[in-house]
Amino acid sequence: MNEPRIHFAINCASYSCPKLVNQAFTSSNLEALLEQTAVDFINDKKRNVLGNDEASLSAIFKWFKKDFTQESSLVDYINKYARIKLDSNTRIKYLNYNWALNEAK
Repeated sequence: MNEPRIHFAINCASYSCPKLVNQAFTSSNLEALLEQTAVDFINDKKRNVLGNDEASLSAIFKWFKKDFTQESSLVDYINKYARIKLDSNTRIKYLNYNWALNEAK
């Protein structure tokens, strides 16, 4: 789709996946929802742990790295949406992916 934010919008319902949006994607709200899903997922402390020296990222960023790095580095991509900015020399690690069903408890 040539749109990396799609990984945060169209996904499975496992625990490590981005949260499902409770709203239909339409032509009039697509850009705003894609932006919001990117901000929400990257700043979700259950799915990404951001810090200046080290960041533990969702495996989504490992699996689809070339989607996120077509125009810049992975750190640059994360920093577009992150509230805590990464340094260019931040050590990147990837979290184990939890495929268990994300059920409301």
